[in-house]
Amino acid sequence: MKKILLLLIVISNVVFAGTIKVTGIGKINTKPDIARINFAVMTENIDVSKAIEENDTKVSNIISELLKFGIEEKNINTLNYSLYYDKEDYNDKNSKKVYKINNSLEIQIENIESLGNIIDSLVKNGVNNIWNVSFDVKNREKLEEKAKILALEDAKGKAKKLLESQDLKLGKIQNIIENSSSVSPMYSYEMSRKSIAANNYTIISSIVVEYKIEY
Repeated sequence: MKKILLLLIVISNVVFAGTIKVTGIGKINTKPDIARINFAVMTENIDVSKAIEENDTKVSNIISELLKFGIEEKNINTLNYSLYYDKEDYNDKNSKKVYKINNSLEIQIENIESLGNIIDSLVKNGVNNIWNVSFDVKNREKLEEKAKILALEDAKGKAKKLLESQDLKLGKIQNIIENSSSVSPMYSYEMSRKSIAANNYTIISSIVVEYKIEY
């Protein structure tokens, strides 16, 4: 009985009658090998046909340039296409309508060393809004599984150490709860090279494991 009371006081993990719950953390550090860019081409004209034509021309030129960088067509996707009109001056009743086109796309880049040059090319060819650059890894699922295994090993080590300090033994696993799995990319921006890069990419897994206590 004294051992159980002492255990409740000493450790911060949750202890129930005959069991102990611990949280294990597993981390995998790697380098990203995929980048994604979300961008938009916006054009406007009082003639709706010209607004559409100008936008189509710019987007076609952009796609042609992207193909030159080795980006496959399947990795160039339209996110949103919108057409609406505004007025040059709402206070002027004779003000003409201005038609606006917004064509939003996402590209996936597998040669991330060329990311800076690709961004430069997008801007030079008519992209006037880049709102997101993100990084990923091709084999994320495998890395997530490795992180989970490390989390389980971490939980086991913590539980064993705590119980042994109280002359108790670690029993079988009673329950496993996957708390969360997250990604933590680290970014940097190098002005001299006009490039954005992900220095590190960390996959983190958190798992709660409940063990039986052997007396």
